[in-house]
Amino acid sequence: MPIHQSFLLFISLFLIVSCGNSQAKKENQNFKSKWVEIDPVNGSDFKIELEVKNDSIWGKYCAISNFGNRIDCSTEDELNIKGKINGNSAEVTFYSFYGAKNGKALLLIKGNQLTWKITQWPTGNQVIAPEKAELAQVE
Repeated sequence: MPIHQSFLLFISLFLIVSCGNSQAKKENQNFKSKWVEIDPVNGSDFKIELEVKNDSIWGKYCAISNFGNRIDCSTEDELNIKGKINGNSAEVTFYSFYGAKNGKALLLIKGNQLTWKITQWPTGNQVIAPEKAELAQVE
């Protein structure tokens, strides 16, 4: 293959890979926001704040139930969610501020809506976070 054809092939492949990577980074940034539950059960509230860098995701949740008698939130801005993003989903681990550990959840993003679904319940103490929640982007 002549040199100029090899060069053109190289440039074409480079542009395809670069565009794909920037699209993936842009999709990952869609997770970075504050989210609030769309239709909470009476007497409850669920919020998530997420940050993103490359394919890593981390953040915290605040879950309130029983009309404020059960509050599962950090009083010190502690982060209790971390994981990896893959396209429009993220697999995360989390723990409850009541002491339950090693929970797993799936986050799915579609537009300005986020779905939270626990795939493995944490072990130990109470968990106030809902098993499944639909959240809207607020920021």
